Amino acid sequence: MQEKILKRTMVRIRVIVSVLLLLASGAFSTNVEADTRDTVLTPAERALVDMPSDVLDIVPVSARLDMIDYLRADTLRYVPNAMNGLSRLLPPVTDSFVEMEVTPVSTVQIKILPEGGDGKTYIVGVSYTVGDTIQAKDSELLFFTSDMKPLDRNRLIRIASMEDFLTPGLVRKEREELLSLVPFPAVEYRFSPDGAELRARLTVDRFMSLEDYDRLRPHLVAERVFRWNGKKYVMEKNK
Repeated sequence: MQEKILKRTMVRIRVIVSVLLLLASGAFSTNVEADTRDTVLTPAERALVDMPSDVLDIVPVSARLDMIDYLRADTLRYVPNAMNGLSRLLPPVTDSFVEMEVTPVSTVQIKILPEGGDGKTYIVGVSYTVGDTIQAKDSELLFFTSDMKPLDRNRLIRIASMEDFLTPGLVRKEREELLSLVPFPAVEYRFSPDGAELRARLTVDRFMSLEDYDRLRPHLVAERVFRWNGKKYVMEKNK
């Protein structure tokens, strides 16, 4: 009995020693690999990897890193997500911009917005859009610090209202009649890959009746453009 106990003890000791030797030699290099990836990630890629799970829970961090690895190899491949579907990065990808097709009906855009004049601090803008050619596209805008702490969106942008998409000069009664046609406006927001503007496009044509949309269309502004001024987005005035 004592001999069996002694043998088991010796086996355990050998296992522990082997693991310690492997750790010392670097055979288990998970942390090292993560650090190596960290040093080569652009700000936009870093934001993608560190995106909070409640925003991008469908795509695990390992899959996001795989996408970046594929990008390094000059290929944009699909990777499995948590919904048993496929996700991929979409071109173009820059140091300050990345877009992912999360599912066939959803995308997420990430934009790095410089804060101040030193170029060292920045804000992360996120546009999460749901919709396709059949369903009206609608976006949710989110903002984070560079270490991905949430920011108050209302301090950084005034979200476009339905009235912002109507041409100026309408009399009050006509404007109110047109607004009543769209009680719940759907708006798609898209960041510029290589610029500082954010474009908002009304997508209500997907769920309105043809008759109502024909009444509305002549009085619509195609899109509203927001400019980043280093502190917040400001909507350009209608020309």
